[in-house]
Amino acid sequence: MFTEIALVVVFAAALGIISTWLKQPALLGYIIAGFLLTASGKITESSSSIIEVLASVGIAFLLFLVGMEMNFDKVKHLGKHIITLSFLQTAITLGLGMVILSTLGFGITKSILLSLIFSFSSTIIAVKFLTERRDISSVYGKLIVGLMLVEDLMAIVALVGFNSFSGGTMTLSGLPTLLFIMLKGALFFVFMILISEFMPKVLKVVGTKSETIFLFSIAWGIGIAALVSSKWIGMGIEAGGFLAGLAFAKSAEHYEISSKIRWLRDFFIVLFFVLLGSRMIIEGNVLSILPTALAISLFVLIVTPVVTAVILARMGYDPKTSVFAGLMTGQVSEFGMVLASKGMSSGMLDKNDVGLVTLVGIITIVMSSFFITHSEALYKILKGPVKLITKYKPLERIAGTDRLTNHIIIIGAHRLGQGITRELLADDEKVVVIDYDKKMLQRVEVMGAAIINGDGSDADVLEVANISKAKLLIVTVPLAEDNAVIFSEAQALNPRIKIILTANSEWEGKELYELGADYVIMPHFLSGEHLGGILKNNNWRNRIKELKKINLKHLE
Repeated sequence: MFTEIALVVVFAAALGIISTWLKQPALLGYIIAGFLLTASGKITESSSSIIEVLASVGIAFLLFLVGMEMNFDKVKHLGKHIITLSFLQTAITLGLGMVILSTLGFGITKSILLSLIFSFSSTIIAVKFLTERRDISSVYGKLIVGLMLVEDLMAIVALVGFNSFSGGTMTLSGLPTLLFIMLKGALFFVFMILISEFMPKVLKVVGTKSETIFLFSIAWGIGIAALVSSKWIGMGIEAGGFLAGLAFAKSAEHYEISSKIRWLRDFFIVLFFVLLGSRMIIEGNVLSILPTALAISLFVLIVTPVVTAVILARMGYDPKTSVFAGLMTGQVSEFGMVLASKGMSSGMLDKNDVGLVTLVGIITIVMSSFFITHSEALYKILKGPVKLITKYKPLERIAGTDRLTNHIIIIGAHRLGQGITRELLADDEKVVVIDYDKKMLQRVEVMGAAIINGDGSDADVLEVANISKAKLLIVTVPLAEDNAVIFSEAQALNPRIKIILTANSEWEGKELYELGADYVIMPHFLSGEHLGGILKNNNWRNRIKELKKINLKHLE
């Protein structure tokens, strides 16, 4: 038995590494490993049952970490737009999905369940790409993170619902049971929110050593998950893990706990995806469901992103934000796969359905990764159609910008852009700041800069900033692709303008210089050079105190 489990882990690790070499998520390798090992007879009935138990531990840890990140003081700033987007997108894709699945021959119960599964997008994939592109704090990044947060909550509720039905049917007779379980869950939810207020004090009693806090958090998470999944509450270990995590959401130690448990979760979650791959052994063969899988994959890859983009465009967001956010939603969520597994356990879905969900997951993750990687090229194609439906009005001329001459244009109103704007205004320079984050623009407007709410890579927006008569363009957005596009547009509109771009690495900086940039900002290089210059001064201790006061003033 140990040899079989060891073989599973080694083979999954090898295919996971190969997946990352191919620029794909490692989970694809794990799923394929499960399929190949089962097809070759290496995963037996006995080892499969053990893998299933271990995989459930991984799901509990996954939900435990989601719960820990659910600090509702942080959720307040997400606003009604994210809530509206989440529910509208889910409702529309759920409705359209039911129509398509019914057309493909699925019954009403399976159409509802599978449509719900396919309406959720992958948090892991979205956060991975947002982090790599350094767009996690961008407008579309915040919208996507908020959307995934609400979808995760919906998935938790769906898991509770799946857990309350059995026998393969969804009927009104099961509704009272579901409502009773939901009531107990709501009470437990409130209890955990109250516990979160006292957990920081509890952790101090437990001790300050990392190992004791780590052991306590694991014991708490598994213990609460077991309690919530018991016959007294009956919500399942998934909901239990989530509720257990809520208790740590307001503790300062939750970052330390999260960093340690994440590795433990990743190990056990490997087994979950191996288990999903093993369930791709369809009664008959994979080719029998391939046409259905391709049809559903097209729905997930095209319809879900289009619905997301259209909703955001009609809510007043600019085309780039709408398109980029939409492209992030074109794949099946890992929670969707968890729901499929739970659906099979409750008898509402069969092995073929789980295989279908897994196959659609593989196809959509691969293809959406490709689309996200080439989002700039896709945006150029989709920008025109989105402009026709958007309520966003980027070309409302800001008073006076058409008369500005010899001025400086800054693209990006976040930290770096704000710092540059502050210093330039102090020297009585005329500054126009372009960004599509209205909150950031309000900060530089208070300083005295003219502002334009728009996409800095759009030639029309640059013309509104009167770039033909500007003396300098400073781009502070970190993505190299954006810098290259903006450089090209600016050069075409004003060949004489001096252009400063931003890079996050030496090789990106070299590429931008080769492109023709007059100067490239490399924040890490500049900050190191600046601090080194301060420390060379014999009076560096007093200088640091002065800079601290200035920094604190700016932070306020």
